[in-house]
Amino acid sequence: MSPTSREVDSRASTGTEPQAEARFSMPAKTELASRLAALKGRTGAGVRSKGVAFIGVGEVSDGIRLGVPVAGLAALGRLATVARRAAQLDLARFDTLVFSRPQLSATAPREIEAARRSGSRVVIDLDDDFYSIPLDHPGYHGVGLGNPARLQILERLLEQADRVVVATPALAERYAPLTRHVTVIPNGWSRSNPLWEQAVTAHEPLNIGWAGTPTHRADLALLIEDVVAFMRRTPAGHLIIGGDPVAWQMFGDLPESRRTFVPMLPFEQYPNLLAQFDVLLAPLCANAFNEAKSDIKLLEAGIRRIPWVASPRAAYMAWGDGGLFADAPGEWLKALVQLEQDSALRAKLGAAGRALAEQREAAQIARLWLEALV
Repeated sequence: MSPTSREVDSRASTGTEPQAEARFSMPAKTELASRLAALKGRTGAGVRSKGVAFIGVGEVSDGIRLGVPVAGLAALGRLATVARRAAQLDLARFDTLVFSRPQLSATAPREIEAARRSGSRVVIDLDDDFYSIPLDHPGYHGVGLGNPARLQILERLLEQADRVVVATPALAERYAPLTRHVTVIPNGWSRSNPLWEQAVTAHEPLNIGWAGTPTHRADLALLIEDVVAFMRRTPAGHLIIGGDPVAWQMFGDLPESRRTFVPMLPFEQYPNLLAQFDVLLAPLCANAFNEAKSDIKLLEAGIRRIPWVASPRAAYMAWGDGGLFADAPGEWLKALVQLEQDSALRAKLGAAGRALAEQREAAQIARLWLEALV
């Protein structure tokens, strides 16, 4: 499976609906290297020679969506940085500004307008469908349809952007009517963080793990009964919950000796939390919001060679290898029992996930950004 770049050009429409032109295969490394070399030697319109500044809002996604391409661009010898505000930058050094989730920032709308006036290129990066946040989701009233003013800001900014970059093809389809160019660049990871490359150690007893935030409680509820049943029939098993203490309490039917809570770690240290898992749980409810979600959980499991059990949502199905899918009640239990009883299968799936993750390392992601920013 290769990293994908998909571009939707809504200006190419011959009618009332935008048309999409998809590029789902990444160019071979030799082809891409020659294309980038040719671009380096060119001058004139459309070719940028200065740096790229990625501007975040301080959310967990900043490390993934912004830090990874910056690490990859730096490895390729390109000037790139991450900041919280454009005002923190020497803008003479950067001709492209990438704003992540800018509608959540108090300063980004003004900075985008200023960048447009100065001739800088403006790119907006989005990794969620804010129009499909469910009513029972903690973000509905803050950043979803429960806050129309926030979405109006997003729409105004999308109209101003030279390009919009999103994490999944589903997001590209949903945002295409609101902007001029949409490109899919998937999530990745960086070898510059040595914790990703630490040796994998199997645990005895077997640790099954989940990590997330309060926004994922409805998803986690999908598998509580099956996980409790698995733990009761597997005396050597142990459950690890990372990030959300309420999620740990949701498994109150298990004795505290069978479950451990680990506070969410900073993004740079997150591999240490995953290193405690032998099997990763990745549940997602079946709704429009989750169908636009990225494959980040399965990517992270793959980096650490951890087999997973996941819901059959779009991005997870597209990722495909490295674990087992579960949907209906009872399927989570069946998958966990299968993995617990077959250590060779766990190793095989972990290796398959790692092979896929290798194709999402920061250097590969950076090349997709360079293609998008030409």
